[in-house]
Amino acid sequence: MTTPITLEKKADRDLYAVGSDGQFWDVWKNERDEWFERCDGHSTLRCLRCGGARAIRLAGSERGLKMAIRNRVRIVNGELNAVERKEQTDVQRAYEWARRNPNLAWDLARIRADSSAQRDPLRSIAVNVTTRPPTPAAVHYAVSVLVGRAWDEANVETRRTYVGTVGERLTVTGTVRTSRPLRPFYVGADGPTLVILDVYVENAVAPVRIVSAAAWAANVEPGQVLTVEGVVHTQQDDMRYGPQTALSWARAL
Repeated sequence: MTTPITLEKKADRDLYAVGSDGQFWDVWKNERDEWFERCDGHSTLRCLRCGGARAIRLAGSERGLKMAIRNRVRIVNGELNAVERKEQTDVQRAYEWARRNPNLAWDLARIRADSSAQRDPLRSIAVNVTTRPPTPAAVHYAVSVLVGRAWDEANVETRRTYVGTVGERLTVTGTVRTSRPLRPFYVGADGPTLVILDVYVENAVAPVRIVSAAAWAANVEPGQVLTVEGVVHTQQDDMRYGPQTALSWARAL
């Protein structure tokens, strides 16, 4: 079936609107009945499409213009149809993926529907899963995050058992499990070497972490029972090392 092409004169000088099926372009003609359109890709450099003329010749007659525009409309509509078909295919694949993975799909659906989870790291995955199935990497990440949350919820009382409160000066005794040197780049080659100590205190899951350049810290060995005094600086859940209580101004007793 031939696509009907409409050519209508516009009120703006000698411009015409030509097209069909909602796709229209502005064109004009010269005294020799040659039809042109503006070069949208023109820049300050020499344009490869128009050679700097800022206009592209479409046809040498009205009949040729309609043939050129008819082909353009077919191409544009074909591209739109291809995009729509791809979107429908992706949605169907996402639906099939949700049927094969009901537990993960349900968890992501709850995150998507929760208005308070706007900053949830899984939010983008939860939203996108409605239009396309997630990649294997996204599935692995989502599962690892959800498993970690489930463990936290099941062990919330023991996992976050810290020592003291922020700002409190306290004295603790525990076993040193980690003792490792740290030389930050900003202290220079001749600067002091910091030592990171993790002291595990009885009845507290979160260890006491001390970062010190004192001489006594450099002589501490793993397995040693140590009594230290200091001020609780922070109590946080470190991404790499888990929950910990950080002491500042620490000294050995």
